[in-house]
Amino acid sequence: MEIAEKRCILCDSPDRSLLFQQGQGSVYRCNGCGLGVLDPRPDPEELSELYRSGYFDSHYDEGLKLDSPELRRRILQEKHRTLGIPVGIGNNVDYPPESFDIITMWHFLEHAREPEKYLQKASNG
Repeated sequence: MEIAEKRCILCDSPDRSLLFQQGQGSVYRCNGCGLGVLDPRPDPEELSELYRSGYFDSHYDEGLKLDSPELRRRILQEKHRTLGIPVGIGNNVDYPPESFDIITMWHFLEHAREPEKYLQKASNG
């Protein structure tokens, strides 16, 4: 485990409030932007092990393999959000600048260690 930054990793605000505490972990809300953060948080090795050792299997029967029926089912469940617009899947997508009117990151940003990098890339697109 590692101690989270005291300043918000998204907006750099030093002001946060305790949302709840369970065991040795606490979840704080940034009073500047509303981002929630776990403190202490798993270090990169713990996260890799957590996601590798059954995280997805406990949420999705097949671990969300790209060609799995489960992934296709999940995408179809989200169809109400796509509005008939082509959807890119992944965290390393590369498109020409100004290719989008809107970018969404459902079920992604809360797992990113440095969300500001993804937000910066999205804002430049």
